[in-house]
Amino acid sequence: MKARSSLCRGGWLWATLLVLLGCVLLVRLGFWQLDRLAQKRGANAQLLARMEQPPLTIDRADLDPDQADL
Repeated sequence: MKARSSLCRGGWLWATLLVLLGCVLLVRLGFWQLDRLAQKRGANAQLLARMEQPPLTIDRADLDPDQADL
């Protein structure tokens, strides 16, 4: 009981609160990292799906119908 009361007194109180705040911040950053990972995986899946599509061919007729006869 004595150790617990000494941690909540004076300078130790601020140090304890600072450590707890740091822990909360680090846990939140961990969840942010997991969310960012999900975003990256989604972007990579979209990129791979686009890469698997056949290439586009653009003819002069596709660009300007008036110039197609040239």
